[in-house]
Amino acid sequence: MIRKHFLLIMAIIYWIFMMVGFSDNWLTQVDQESNSDLKFIIHGFIAFLWFSLLIAQNALVKSNHVNIHKKLGLLGLPLFYLLIGSVGYLVYYELKANGSLNALPTMVSVQAVVATIVITIGFTKRRDNPKLHKLMMTFGAFCLTQAAINRSIYWLFGNDYVFILSLIIMLLMLASFIWYSRRFHWFYGAWIISFVAGIVLVL
Repeated sequence: MIRKHFLLIMAIIYWIFMMVGFSDNWLTQVDQESNSDLKFIIHGFIAFLWFSLLIAQNALVKSNHVNIHKKLGLLGLPLFYLLIGSVGYLVYYELKANGSLNALPTMVSVQAVVATIVITIGFTKRRDNPKLHKLMMTFGAFCLTQAAINRSIYWLFGNDYVFILSLIIMLLMLASFIWYSRRFHWFYGAWIISFVAGIVLVL
C-alpha cells in the first residue's frame, strides 16, 4: 500500500515541510520585513507552485489523468528552472551583502545543483521510462527540501536540534527512496556527495 502511493506521499511530506518551515511568512509573523521584499515574495510563490504541482502531478498519474499530467509537465519544467533561478539569486544576494554564505545557503546551493541535474535528466525519461521519470522528478524535489526541513525543526523544537534532527530526517527519507526503488540509483549517491560536501564546506 505504501509502496503503491510512495511518490505521492513523499510529495505531500515535502509540501507539509514547506508550509510548516515557512509558516512565519504566511501565518505567525506576517509583518516581518522579508514579506515586503520582492525577491523573497517571488521565491516563495514559485516554491509554493512547484511543490503544489508535484503533488498534483503524482495525483494525476494515480487517477489515470495522464494527458493532463503531460500537459502540466510542460509547464512544470520551466517553473522548476524559475525556482532554481530564484534560489541562485537569493544565494548571490547574500554573498554580495555579507561577503560569505552561512551554513544553510551553502548546503542548499550544492544540493540545488544535484536537483537540477536529476530533474533535467528525469524529464527526458518521461517517454522511454515513465517509472524512472516519476522517481527522478520526486527525488530531485527532495534535494531542495533542506531549508524547509531545517526551518520546520527550528520552529517546532528549537535551534539546538536543527542539525541532528534534519540529518536524521533526510537520511530516513533517502533510505525510504532506496527501499521504494529496491536499488541504489546513481542520483542517490550524487545527493549523498552533495550533502557531505555541503557539510564540509561549512565546517
